Amino acid sequence: MVAVPVLAHLLPLSTVVPLILLTDLLATTFVGLRQWRLVQRSELVRLMLPMLVGVVLGVQALSELPSSILLLLLGLFIVGHSVWSLWIAQASHKAISPSWAYMAGTVGGVFGAAFGTGGPIYTVYLIRRIPEVEALRATVAATVLISALVRLVVFGVSGLLLEQQLHLLALGLIPFCLLGLVIGSKLRHQLPPQRLRRIMLQLLLVGGLSVIYRSQVV
Repeated sequence: MVAVPVLAHLLPLSTVVPLILLTDLLATTFVGLRQWRLVQRSELVRLMLPMLVGVVLGVQALSELPSSILLLLLGLFIVGHSVWSLWIAQASHKAISPSWAYMAGTVGGVFGAAFGTGGPIYTVYLIRRIPEVEALRATVAATVLISALVRLVVFGVSGLLLEQQLHLLALGLIPFCLLGLVIGSKLRHQLPPQRLRRIMLQLLLVGGLSVIYRSQVV
């Protein structure tokens, strides 16, 4: 969610989203597989079918909707998520029904395929299902990894991964992705989680507002 608003100023979303997908595969594999024993597999299974439906719908939107509408929807989603998380959401540990997985999986799949930003949707659901922090982190990473693999297949079938420039850009971004993983791992142990979360959400808010502005000048 941090990278997509920035790259949307430089490249079309039809290039940005597959590009972020390729780097997502690297990052989530690194985090998810290291902590696979902590993953709540029942939650993964519950999310998979609705996620697939959402990805198919999201790819169709990415392929057919005008870029100005996609950018506006992306910006509104990021701003809404940031504002809700910063000022509206109340801390709660009360578990919700597992039936919410159908909505979370579908909506997360749509936003993941159309904007590369499905992770927060899955997190909103999983945080109310898994109270243990490390198990939550591992399950979110595994969910995003599976989402990325599903999108990889659907993007491949739809032809969104055929652009040669896309592969060159992905190769160029890999060292920076690895550097970000190293820095993020260190910050996770050195900064209070709430402070780190707030900084990230503030960056997202600025990025979302900039994408809304961009959608009006495309």
